[in-house]
Amino acid sequence: NSKYVGQNEKEVLAEIFLQHAIDGALPVTPWYSAAQSLSREFAELQSLASPAILGRVFQMIDSDHDGILDQDEFVNGIYELLHPTTQEGLTLAGRIAQGNLMEVSNDFSHVKTVAILGAGVAGLQTARRLQEIGIAYTIFEKEEEVGGVWRKNYADFALQVPKELFEFPDFPYPENFRCEDFPTGPEVQDYIVMYSKAFGLRDKIRFKTFVTEVKPLGNQQRGWQLEFHSTEPGDRTKKSETFDFLVVATGMYGWPPHVPLARGSQKFQGQILHSCTFTDRKQAAGKKVVIVG
Repeated sequence: NSKYVGQNEKEVLAEIFLQHAIDGALPVTPWYSAAQSLSREFAELQSLASPAILGRVFQMIDSDHDGILDQDEFVNGIYELLHPTTQEGLTLAGRIAQGNLMEVSNDFSHVKTVAILGAGVAGLQTARRLQEIGIAYTIFEKEEEVGGVWRKNYADFALQVPKELFEFPDFPYPENFRCEDFPTGPEVQDYIVMYSKAFGLRDKIRFKTFVTEVKPLGNQQRGWQLEFHSTEPGDRTKKSETFDFLVVATGMYGWPPHVPLARGSQKFQGQILHSCTFTDRKQAAGKKVVIVG
């Protein structure tokens, strides 16, 4: 039974918001507990507490994309899930109603082929483990080289720990590889390239290949269908291929960068950059700079 007797839905949502808000706002962590309260109060949202969908809902209702929810965003956003009027609301409400995800099986004996998205550190290590146990893999990489965030990043980026704490377990930094104790970004990139060559991982990488869509096969079939095309100029022919298993190794810093826009930022006359696009200190030469974060 509801403890909010006599209140309409928006009043109940406002009450739940105020129970979990911190200084009038709801950051990501309190959002988790608020979602638990929503799932207990509204039958339509019983599956909302699932981690599989929490982030997607937060993204939808965070209308100004500042990483926190105010009361209007929370109330109006959840009300949209209860009474969807947009395609995004209809899709998310449908997924919540269905319990979000199909039952997960721990039997992977059917896996013979694996697609890996991203040839950064995570993707290469995944490929190496699959190589060791004899499972066929293909790495899809949209750039022309391995390395992920180490391939190119903000100006003067470097490793922030000693190199011994950031190395592949089966491939220590070679003794003849000259680098700093805290290697620069380009030095780390060279090391990652060496790793990819040492174990023949490059032979299974499709460079300059952009994956546009992944979707489960369905119809009781386990596996994934990938849609992709080349990033070479003039070659956008869409191709499709199926795999038994999919590993998304695009990392936390994939493109495009997320730039929360503060209120009033549209009035700012200067240039607003994400750190990953600040690749040359000359960009800031002679300018007054504000760093947020």
